[in-house]
Amino acid sequence: MRGFNRYCLYVILILLLGGCAEAGKGKASSNRKITIEPYTMSEKESLLVSKTGVGHIEFFQLNGTLAEDDDLQIWGTTCRH
Repeated sequence: MRGFNRYCLYVILILLLGGCAEAGKGKASSNRKITIEPYTMSEKESLLVSKTGVGHIEFFQLNGTLAEDDDLQIWGTTCRH
């Protein structure tokens, strides 16, 4: 019985290490240059947003393209008015 427990422990350890090794092999994100600029809304858009009841909304325009599997992460401080 002791040998069986040790065998099971080794199998679990190998599976765990194999899973961790696969998790680190993700595709590196692309290093394309992407800029984010504030979006200026038209009068109609501003009127529509004002009717939502939300106090403050900021819209941004993405200049560049992301691959389908890329995620966009914005780091920095949040500005509250």
